[in-house]
Amino acid sequence: EILEEMLISGMTGIRLNLSHCNLWDKKEWIDAFHQACTHTHQHADLMIDMCGPELRIQNFNGKVEWKDKTQVILNEPLIPRSILTHAQINDIILIDDGKLRLRVQDIQENTLLCEVIFGGILKPRKSIMIEGKTILGPALTENDIKNLKEAKSFGVTAIMQPFVSCKEDLITLKDTLHKLNADNLKIYAKIENQIGLDHLEELIPYCDVLVI
Repeated sequence: EILEEMLISGMTGIRLNLSHCNLWDKKEWIDAFHQACTHTHQHADLMIDMCGPELRIQNFNGKVEWKDKTQVILNEPLIPRSILTHAQINDIILIDDGKLRLRVQDIQENTLLCEVIFGGILKPRKSIMIEGKTILGPALTENDIKNLKEAKSFGVTAIMQPFVSCKEDLITLKDTLHKLNADNLKIYAKIENQIGLDHLEELIPYCDVLVI
């Protein structure tokens, strides 16, 4: 009922965040959206926001709480190897979009010894980055490709590609969609850091929409 009210009020599309799930997990939500469109005779986009190249904390069991001004150890498999290889002493590690903030004090054999600046509850699959450094994984993750294979059957109309940094990211996505016979899906290029902004002009021919 709420979706129907939103569509009648002028909503022209809806975004489903797939950073922590896949299309099958949200089938009930998607069915409700399509039913609302049918009942209201509205045509609205179903946009899926991919996991993309953002680096994340890995899954773990139990509860981890970090307190301010304490020391913690970061290593694999908790954090991606690329963070370990790019980190330097005094670098600031940002976790969960900066909700947790650490300073690197020492580096020993693929292990970072850090001081907690802003503490809190560490949660799985949250973002991790080094402040001021652009370190990204592959444009499409294994889970992204699984979702793209199912996109048309779920009525998806647009793909939101996160952290686009160069035209090659979008070419990879377009090539994958072509192989899946899904060329008709619109591409939303999400510009989320300085390197993406620096390459903005070269991205325009390879996407339908820019999201900044």
